[in-house]
Amino acid sequence: WYQRRVREKIDILNEEQLETQASLDKMEGKIAKLEGTEKDLSSNLQKLTDDVETVETNVGTIEGKITELDKTEKAQNSNIQQLATKVDTMKKVWPDGSYCISANGACPAGFSRYEGYIKAISTYAANGTYIKAANLGSSFIRCHGNCGRWPNWYAEIQIVSCCK
Repeated sequence: WYQRRVREKIDILNEEQLETQASLDKMEGKIAKLEGTEKDLSSNLQKLTDDVETVETNVGTIEGKITELDKTEKAQNSNIQQLATKVDTMKKVWPDGSYCISANGACPAGFSRYEGYIKAISTYAANGTYIKAANLGSSFIRCHGNCGRWPNWYAEIQIVSCCK
């Protein structure tokens, strides 16, 4: 009885040893898998670190370009303002030379006003075919008096110019 009892205990211990060995083998497999996962995570972390460095470099480059564009924009705005000032100045200055322009109210500085007219021009008829009234600035073409008032249907022309 004692030997059988010892043998049963030994068998139980052997089974427990086998189970423990199987458990250890499973744990070693899991440890190996975790070590592989750790290597993968380490590799991924390095890739992410490299990507962050690349992004930071690109952001720095982009910020530099934005600064350059801001400077260029300021310079262009300054140039535009200078050109606008020159245009405004040139609007007030007439080029050298002698010429006349049609008047429309007062003449520009440096110009003298000249007026000429012909009144009571006899026309064939006082209608749109022969007299077409028009105002051209300060100049005009029209009937003399009321259209058809005079027997020969008179017209008048007045030309007003500014010359220098």
